[in-house]
Amino acid sequence: VGLGKLDKWGESENLSSLPENMLPPNDSLVMGYHTRPAALAANIGYEVVSCPTWHCYFDYSQKIQDDPHLYHRPDIRWCPLDAAFNYDPYECVKEDARNRIVGVECCNWAGKTRNVTELEWKMWPRTFAFAEVAWRNEEPAKRDFTEFLERAAVHRARLIREHVNCAPLK
Repeated sequence: VGLGKLDKWGESENLSSLPENMLPPNDSLVMGYHTRPAALAANIGYEVVSCPTWHCYFDYSQKIQDDPHLYHRPDIRWCPLDAAFNYDPYECVKEDARNRIVGVECCNWAGKTRNVTELEWKMWPRTFAFAEVAWRNEEPAKRDFTEFLERAAVHRARLIREHVNCAPLK
């Protein structure tokens, strides 16, 4: 039994027809690596750590021209800096379920990362953007990408001085 088409809240007309044994126990913590299923889990009562692939998977390409590093399916999967910055952990989550988004995470699966130098390149500066989302908790419409880039440039310069392999901001 599949969930079928999900509405804007991540809910499905088929949810009520799911056998109870297909749902995890009520006290399960759900890792939401797609927006709508994560929202569905929060909306029906599960606690969720949100990490949708298109915003939080840093083993996806940054779409930097001539990027020398290895990525997971770079021709069809990407997560540029602005995608990390525009991530909304509450997308499709009902107002009364937002407290069930108990955390967020960015991911880099080691199968496509060969060494520390490559890991640094993939994580920075996208982790700056991710931190903005996680710590400031502002709606995407209230965020200013240009202002973020000015602040990120200062931190990127510091990382480079400390010999961290940090990707460019643009």
